[in-house]
Amino acid sequence: MADAPVALPGSSMRRRLLGAGIVGLAGTLLPSLVGRAGATAPDEAAPTTTAPPQRPTAEDIALLQGAQMVELAAVELYAAALAAGGVGPVLTAVLATAHDAHLAYAQALSAMLSTDVRDSPAADAVEALAGGFGAGNNVDTATAAHELEAALVATHTETIGELLSTDAAALIASIMIVQARHSLVFGQIAGIADLDELIFTDADPLTPENGLPR
Repeated sequence: MADAPVALPGSSMRRRLLGAGIVGLAGTLLPSLVGRAGATAPDEAAPTTTAPPQRPTAEDIALLQGAQMVELAAVELYAAALAAGGVGPVLTAVLATAHDAHLAYAQALSAMLSTDVRDSPAADAVEALAGGFGAGNNVDTATAAHELEAALVATHTETIGELLSTDAAALIASIMIVQARHSLVFGQIAGIADLDELIFTDADPLTPENGLPR
């Protein structure tokens, strides 16, 4: 029987991930996310199925390529914000941390992709998300970063739902949890007080129409 992609509920899972940024549950959520890739329902009548693959399949490679190109787009956006200046020392430090984190994510995805790597930022994503990254003030820059991180969480949530490889799902899950925390921190710096707006569970994932590489 063919391997079935892992299905995760979109906004519900995002709320759990973003909530983890508040209460620090990253360590408990990651095993849960990874476990979904190989778990079967405890139903004695369920048919025996082939275990999900550990390494990325051909279909997974395409998804991981898109994820890596989006992470490189984030690196480019944070570099633009840092070059623009005009923000306070706290936000500057957080922007630099986020920049380096996204670079590390892109490198981790590159290692998993090996010879299938593209190693170029998603130009459409840079254009679609550029927004306030060059604004040169705390509120607009932090808001843009908050929205970027939330969009990436939404995008990677959908990616996990399509991945077959347990290694790939584990890597994307580990990336998502940190990005959820980044989104919260940037939202707080931007002065967002409303909890629903702060955790941004309704953020739209990137698609080929708004920045995701085809």
